[in-house]
Amino acid sequence: MNILMLGRWLPAPRRTEEAGREHRFARHLARRHSLTLAFVTDEPNPAGCISALRGEFSDIEFAVVPRGWKTLSSAVRLATGESCTMAYHRSEALSTRLGDRMRSTRYDLVHVSSSSMIRYALELDPDVPVVMDFGDIDSEWWLRQARVRSFPGASFYRTEGMRLRLAETQIARRAARCLVGSPQAARVLATFAPWAPATVIPNGVDSDYFTPVLRHPSTATAVCVSAIETDEDVDAADEFFRSVVPRVLARIQDARFVVVAKQPPPSIRRLEQIAGVVVAGPVADMRPFLHRAA
Repeated sequence: MNILMLGRWLPAPRRTEEAGREHRFARHLARRHSLTLAFVTDEPNPAGCISALRGEFSDIEFAVVPRGWKTLSSAVRLATGESCTMAYHRSEALSTRLGDRMRSTRYDLVHVSSSSMIRYALELDPDVPVVMDFGDIDSEWWLRQARVRSFPGASFYRTEGMRLRLAETQIARRAARCLVGSPQAARVLATFAPWAPATVIPNGVDSDYFTPVLRHPSTATAVCVSAIETDEDVDAADEFFRSVVPRVLARIQDARFVVVAKQPPPSIRRLEQIAGVVVAGPVADMRPFLHRAA
């Protein structure tokens, strides 16, 4: 198949395990299909990254948008009723080139992997099937932030979340298939597009990279790997550990719970106030912690 993939800016990851969901999807599709990657970047000089990316994906279509001007433009568009996320990634040059490609090349499928690229997909030939990968659903992130922030920030996040939700509803109606990254995301999708044909494809683990050690250590250590990125996440972890850890320590007195996170907020340190809990973060390489766990 000839596939056009509309996604975020995909700089080549420095390490294999850093590749995100979109990059892994692109790699998987490129193995058996002819793949065109299309994206927008605000990097002022992306030549080196683009060259590295071309070493993996030969057919790339992209546009560079000026960061400062786009930030101002996005704010103005939000005030006039548009999503600032979609406005920021808007490039008339890329839109024109994608239209030219669709007229000169027969594409069998358009794969959209970012809400920022929804507008481009809606402009393309409606006869070409669209697969929309919502992942964890971008609008839900904005709405979740609105619930934990105070005014006026909460108002901004809520407005942007609602604008993105409208665009996501549009693309869900257009899509032949919707993908989500978890059952939780599937339930969110069902709240605004219950008629959408949805499939859950969870984010996977690179089994080669995370090769386990042959011998397990004897220390009773549980490594808790989680995406703790906000104070709200810390609150949830705090509730979990205060409920679970005392019960474990009552049975196994030397047990330890090591909390590992890549980009935790400073408030994560308060978890260490719970007896038996140790915080290790920010952590770039999880493997040493996993190998020391039993």
